[in-house]
Amino acid sequence: MKGAVLRGCGFCLALLLILITNLPRLLYLSTSIGREKTLLALVDALKLVGVQPNPNAVLLAKTFCQDSMLRLMDEEEDLETLHVAYASDSNGFVGMMNSMLSVSRNLHRPGNAVIHLIVPDVDLGDASELVTCFRRELADLPALPQIVLHAAKELGFNVSKLDSDWILQNRLRESPSMWVRLYLDRYLPGIKRVIWLDIDTIVVADLTPLYRMHMQHAVAAAWEPPLFYKECFTKKNLPVHGDASWAFNSGVLLFDLERFASQGVVHEMEHWVKTTGGCWGDQLALNLGFQGKVDPLPWSWHVKGIGGKAMMMLQLPCLSHGKIFHWTGGDGSTKPWLPSRHRELDPLVVPYTPRAQCPALEGKSMSIPAKWDHDARGARRETRAAS
Repeated sequence: MKGAVLRGCGFCLALLLILITNLPRLLYLSTSIGREKTLLALVDALKLVGVQPNPNAVLLAKTFCQDSMLRLMDEEEDLETLHVAYASDSNGFVGMMNSMLSVSRNLHRPGNAVIHLIVPDVDLGDASELVTCFRRELADLPALPQIVLHAAKELGFNVSKLDSDWILQNRLRESPSMWVRLYLDRYLPGIKRVIWLDIDTIVVADLTPLYRMHMQHAVAAAWEPPLFYKECFTKKNLPVHGDASWAFNSGVLLFDLERFASQGVVHEMEHWVKTTGGCWGDQLALNLGFQGKVDPLPWSWHVKGIGGKAMMMLQLPCLSHGKIFHWTGGDGSTKPWLPSRHRELDPLVVPYTPRAQCPALEGKSMSIPAKWDHDARGARRETRAAS
């Protein structure tokens, strides 16, 4: 009996290895139905060896690992300077530094870029020190992006009145990164476009094609099934949106700030923050405010879910095609700067790890940032030191 079980486990592992090894060819050459069946077979294989795939794996089957060319704007458009924005308190500076370095080292013209860092007033001093370290790390480049620091602004609603179970459990009401995306046009007046990046992202390609993509709406984003929003609606007796096509992940966004400002969607989003009690922060508010009026980003420009073991394994054969990687999923313990990260992804991370010590990062590389680590989970586990 034991021999039969062992042979069965060996078969499962062999099947998993075969599927993972051949997944890129199978996905790229088969029909959309074939791609879905291939992925679902791999999902089943993962279950057999004890890895439970995130439901995203099934719902994303039809688009998994599929890429498409970005349609670019006319060259005459005035987008010479590329703008990128981040927001964090000092707890997230380690991740933000890694991501900034990855952006800068892959820009074809880093001197034509501006990186905006939005931080609380109390962290401006540490942020200034971080900028000094950033410039030192990139001293070998012929030109460096300009860094602009912004103090977090007052919000258009009272955060103390936000009462959803999700936001109370996550202790995220006062976090600047939780709400900044609602107000980017106010932080960056006169700027036509900006790429927003969460701090748990790594960029391995020049962002210029993304920045210059043709847009018909105020924001471009990657679709993500709204699996985690149900409680936000049911607890407040709100009608549940049956069509999942409206949902997207807000960790990688391209904003047309002129459209964003002219459409006046901020008040609509503030309404949804208040109505849902801040459930799922500004991500749900952005989703409900735009109501599906979003330009789609190809898979390669936002590779999500790699913080979770199953989604990381499912996408591992396709990662050479990715351009922006986002560590959503899991319990937060696998963020790219943590010792407990998925070591299979180190080739993406190590080239952008700071080489020299930085006072602004001391004591912060071993912990999960308490005030922003809220992606792709219902109730965040208590922040803990990574051992």
